[in-house]
Amino acid sequence: MAWLSKGLVLEVAPPNPALHGAWYTASAIAVQDTHAYLEYKGLLQNEDDVHSRELRERVPHRLLRPTPPK
Repeated sequence: MAWLSKGLVLEVAPPNPALHGAWYTASAIAVQDTHAYLEYKGLLQNEDDVHSRELRERVPHRLLRPTPPK
């Protein structure tokens, strides 16, 4: 995807059908041909641990979109 680059803030659709229509904010840490490695904003790896870092995961490009204009 031409618009997708490292450091870009974007939105991610969860692959879970129960969460259809939800979009989460994340930053691209690394971009590959078909996937991006992301760090979510406000979603923790372990929500029960206040010292947990933000969730990171590999996501296919088809679940990503640019953030809306301000």
